[in-house]
Amino acid sequence: MHRVGPSDHSVEVEIVEVRDPADARRDRLGASGGMAQGARPHAGWLGAAVLAGLGLVVLVANIHEARQEAARLDDLSVAGVLRLIDGPVEEVWRVPGGQLLANSPEAIVLVDLPGDAGLRGIDPTTGAVLWHREIAPDETCLAVGGHDGQDSADAPVLVVCGPVLDTDHPVTGPVQVRALDARAGHESGVLELPTAPMTLDVVDDDLVISRIGERAAVQVLRWDPGAGRVVWSYRSEPGVADALLRDGWWNSVVDRGVLWLGQERVIALAVASGQEVPADDPPAFWSAGGTATLADGGVVEWAHDRAGDSTGSRVLDEDGTLRFTFAGEPWLAPLSDGSRPDVLPMRRLGTLDVVGLNPRTGEQLWAARTLQGMYPYLQLDGVVVATGSLRAIGLDLASGARLWEEPIARPRTWPVTDGRSVLLLTREGGMLGMSAIDLRTGAERWWTQMPASATYLDVGGADTVLVHTPTEVIAYR
Repeated sequence: MHRVGPSDHSVEVEIVEVRDPADARRDRLGASGGMAQGARPHAGWLGAAVLAGLGLVVLVANIHEARQEAARLDDLSVAGVLRLIDGPVEEVWRVPGGQLLANSPEAIVLVDLPGDAGLRGIDPTTGAVLWHREIAPDETCLAVGGHDGQDSADAPVLVVCGPVLDTDHPVTGPVQVRALDARAGHESGVLELPTAPMTLDVVDDDLVISRIGERAAVQVLRWDPGAGRVVWSYRSEPGVADALLRDGWWNSVVDRGVLWLGQERVIALAVASGQEVPADDPPAFWSAGGTATLADGGVVEWAHDRAGDSTGSRVLDEDGTLRFTFAGEPWLAPLSDGSRPDVLPMRRLGTLDVVGLNPRTGEQLWAARTLQGMYPYLQLDGVVVATGSLRAIGLDLASGARLWEEPIARPRTWPVTDGRSVLLLTREGGMLGMSAIDLRTGAERWWTQMPASATYLDVGGADTVLVHTPTEVIAYR
């Protein structure tokens, strides 16, 4: 209410909003029937009531916001995202070092450090060694599963190991590809092959294997190790393998739902059916590149030339119709909840600025500068977390605004998250520690000191943070 200072003939008026005018009149009348005695005390009481009411509104709004946040975290089912961590973590176990090969709530699988060729299954809760298996020098092991078509962290995980043909480790005669249960380490399936695989590729929860068959035919099959069945198989005409080989090997790339095999000459197979499809638009074999499917069914694809320079990107409709081209490459986080599908972040050639584009038209929505050397690792709730050599940042994907920036202690290491906080290796007072940074605000929720030799973080199981050092893996919870 705007008040004007009283003149000699003015009367000061107080306006009070009430639900029932009759009640207001009764409250304003004193015992003698006057107004002045009752008006001021009631106004003070009403003001307190209004403030209390506003406080209740804020409380209800906060409760509603908290419930929305809890619902968002409950719905967040992305492999690699931890369950909610409420406070500072503590060490719960440590084991000799190794690289993380497979992660599931029931077991994590470590590849031993060089010189100790073997696999170990570790209980993520206790750190107990569940099983150990030696692997041969010619064996390649891959994690298969964990998707079930939903990319869920609760889906079963298998470890598949098999010999791969190369010039350093020639393999002759029949071979076996074995699927190991991550929890127990026992063989859940075995695939017999007459010759060693040339390539192994994981597609969804299956393994696609290529090899040289009789009379130099290319033979390919898709194997479901969980069910122990061959989904489809393919055999080329005799002699095609010789045409694909170069220096005793060929490359394999899964791209746009197609398996591409070869070098200068390629063959292309639909990964869903194993049917041969036209190979007139192969991806770049010799350099980084790839494709990503957009939420509306469109595809963004990018590639480099043989010198390693970017040739730009194309965004296509689902039927292959060109939407637009862009002189740059996608700036996409490998771990994403799919939020903000209306923005396609790209890194521009030359300036290396990051821009947000309309994925249908190519219209520039925003530009974010000074992000040279920053790699996006996480995208959750419309926020992209990227790290570089000295810093981590949170970027609002809707506007391109930088929400926060945090110095990091280890260059180019990836963050981990529970969906609410981002965990980073930072320094405080010269000491190395793990910080929990609020995803949206950058506020530090907590900090825990780490061993000075800690090099990077990983996710173990559903609620365990793994800290890697040169000699150990240390679990915190």
